[in-house]
Amino acid sequence: MRRPLADATFAAALRPASWIAVVLPGLIAVFVGVQAWPALRATGGLPFVMDSRWAPPSGQYNLLPMIAGTLVSSIAALILVGPVAVAYGLHVNLFAGPRLAAVSRAGVGLLAGVPSVVFGLVALTRLVPLLVRDHPPGLGLGVTVVTLAAMVLPTAASAIDAAIQQVPTDGIRAVRALGLGAWDGARGVVLPMASRGIRTGLVLALGRAVGETMAVLMVAGNTVQYPTGPFTAFRTLTGNVAVEMAYAMDLHRSALFVSAALLFALVAGILALEHRRA
Repeated sequence: MRRPLADATFAAALRPASWIAVVLPGLIAVFVGVQAWPALRATGGLPFVMDSRWAPPSGQYNLLPMIAGTLVSSIAALILVGPVAVAYGLHVNLFAGPRLAAVSRAGVGLLAGVPSVVFGLVALTRLVPLLVRDHPPGLGLGVTVVTLAAMVLPTAASAIDAAIQQVPTDGIRAVRALGLGAWDGARGVVLPMASRGIRTGLVLALGRAVGETMAVLMVAGNTVQYPTGPFTAFRTLTGNVAVEMAYAMDLHRSALFVSAALLFALVAGILALEHRRA
């Protein structure tokens, strides 16, 4: 049976909204690639991983310390966030009363709307002074990881909460009918059935951590070196673009677009890997 004309028209009107999700990332990738091409063509690409340092005015383009800083800070933040987000999802769905769960979800939603610069400001004025005395200047990997963890927690917690809500209650009821506790239901039924959604939530949180700019720029220390310890100042790929784009010209500017291209590829690779596993 053919669909009514109104349904077909409505579907056609909605189709462009679906294509935006495909076309827009493609346009961004093309733009970044075109802008990065002059630096890649002039250098051959190898200097971005082979040079001794990052100093574009002197013809040095090494991005490896910033790639390392981006990955280490983001993964460390995810390690902090993961257990907390899973515990939150289990608690609001299995243990908390309706009123507490509603208040908790509202708080997580509010936290998700806090601008990143506010997280950076709190870390800069409250966490950094605690470290200045023993580890001057107080900026570095440790503070950055804590700041990123606080920022991406709402993303992971909301996604994991939604994943656990989708778990059918029949399995939990069966566990309780056998006289087992809520923890047995959570461990044996909820977590396995919600594992895909939990993994997706953590990947989304990782993607946000990798792409964060302002808060990280405020507390990372902005030094181009490998993050070798919790008090080591470092710079991320996003920070590199934000700091130098205002005055960069010619190959220097193009090299910053190489940073952006690597960042784009990194996030796309993380999401593609998760999509393939799903």
